[in-house]
Amino acid sequence: MTYSDQERRKPRQDVKVLAKYRTGRGTQMDVRVIDISETGCRLFEKRSPLSANDKISMRIEALGPFDAEVVWVEVDTIGIKFVKPLYGPVFDHIKSVLSESLI
Repeated sequence: MTYSDQERRKPRQDVKVLAKYRTGRGTQMDVRVIDISETGCRLFEKRSPLSANDKISMRIEALGPFDAEVVWVEVDTIGIKFVKPLYGPVFDHIKSVLSESLI
């Protein structure tokens, strides 16, 4: 089940940013962040091995690692909640600078 904007703490910003995550089992995967807020993000990944409540460590481009938890998984998208909110300038850099570099 996905969360509506009303259920989220912060609204999400659409982005196109490359990322990687690592599971507790050591599996590392390349993904695309398709929206982000200070408290979480949505990933695009075909045939994800992730399940709700999985703990992961993420790198967004060269930034991170950010500890996170999987909230939901649907088809090719995954809802992620960061353990600690992203620091404001880091969030601004991701949504403004990194996302612009992929356009």
